[in-house]
Amino acid sequence: AYSAKEVFDAAMRGSRAARRAIRDIARALARAIAGVVAVLDPDRIILSGGMSEAGSLILSHVRREGAHILPLSFRPSRIVNGKLGNRAGIIGAAVWALKNCPFLQR
Repeated sequence: AYSAKEVFDAAMRGSRAARRAIRDIARALARAIAGVVAVLDPDRIILSGGMSEAGSLILSHVRREGAHILPLSFRPSRIVNGKLGNRAGIIGAAVWALKNCPFLQR
């Protein structure tokens, strides 16, 4: 098994297998995002964690696939990379804990 970073690095070095894997991942991610867009119509979709560290490598595929799946309502510009990278999950958990755990509140 390879980490996401290893796959992204291999794709940047020109690995066809890694690039194919990224296209497959982007297709699955675009389907999931299309479902969210169809039901909730959010203003923005933010990719974070390891996905955001791939930058435009995965973002361009997700945008293209999403526009193909939902051509009338999928606006590619709404999908952006988060700024917190792999720290997003831990920061979100900490914020949630501070807001919801009585023993952490003043």
